[in-house]
Amino acid sequence: MNINEITLYIDGTFASIELAKIHYFRSYGNYVKLAMQKNTLVAKITTRELEDSLPEELFLRIHKSYIVNIQKIQVVTDNGILMDDQTKLPIGKTYKQYVRRVLSK
Repeated sequence: MNINEITLYIDGTFASIELAKIHYFRSYGNYVKLAMQKNTLVAKITTRELEDSLPEELFLRIHKSYIVNIQKIQVVTDNGILMDDQTKLPIGKTYKQYVRRVLSK
């Protein structure tokens, strides 16, 4: 398995996506939206399945609906994260201590 990419079911076919190109994932039930620099894709996978398949040193769950690429984080506040593409994402109440602990390493 290549840890630099992930293979996901997108538009009826399997596609390999470079992890470095992904800014964050947003959950939509049994689907996940991949937000990237130039485009957005939708994959058929649950957030839990996705979280289990991502390298934890590169991606961080910050909310029940969001998993972010740690390398794309620009600013962290008590309530949210500003990504390097200027997207503001919330940090869920139950994830605050976990996010603080992981990012302080």
